[in-house]
Amino acid sequence: MGGREAAISPARDILDQLDWLTAELQAQRPFLARIPAVQLTAELLPSMPSLSGMYERMLGRERRNVKCLGGKGGKPVDEVDAGDVNAVLGAIISARKDLLGHLSTLEEGAWKGPPPEGEEATLMAWAYQITLADGETLRAVAERIHESQLRLGGSQEDGT
Repeated sequence: MGGREAAISPARDILDQLDWLTAELQAQRPFLARIPAVQLTAELLPSMPSLSGMYERMLGRERRNVKCLGGKGGKPVDEVDAGDVNAVLGAIISARKDLLGHLSTLEEGAWKGPPPEGEEATLMAWAYQITLADGETLRAVAERIHESQLRLGGSQEDGT
């Protein structure tokens, strides 16, 4: 059968990964709705942000990424009700759609060009770093959600 039916596109793979990470945010929403607000905002250790804090940091990164590419990025982080995790998730998803919208318009050759703000690497490497940072954050969030669910499901009358 000699030859490929479809060319491999690292740019398409990165776009698909960014889109998948957005879907993961949507998938976390029902689990977050079951967690009491105090657990969403509690910082277990000074070095460990709360679940809300993790999402707020992700939103800040996402908006910076969109603005680096000349997009709007939605409302500034401080205009989103930090106490409303659902609103923060909505803002992250909105900013991600802006980022995906911009990146999906680029020609394949642009991905080999310089990233925004003159960073050392290519646009592709910059976008790939976004997927790594998102993946790490969402993994940590999923672990925290799991721990919260265990606490909620396994709590005893004395609160332990």
